[in-house]
Amino acid sequence: MQTRTLADLVRAAEKVGNAGADIWFKAADMPEADKTRVHPLAVLAAWERDQISTRTKAAETRAQSLKLAPGPASVMGPRPRSVEDRR
Repeated sequence: MQTRTLADLVRAAEKVGNAGADIWFKAADMPEADKTRVHPLAVLAAWERDQISTRTKAAETRAQSLKLAPGPASVMGPRPRSVEDRR
């Protein structure tokens, strides 16, 4: 059995959509969902993705301005304040 990704599904849907066909689907976790219900969820998901991206970029810029070392905080103790402190 071959594993398919969401990107594979999107590419296939675009090919079918470009051919002028309507695409119907049934979500396993919400079988009663139709286009009217799925579209607002997709819009909210896109908005949330953009918000996360904006916050992440702002946090990265802030961390660089403070010269903080990149990466997650360590569970073993405080992380180095800068790349130079790691040496």
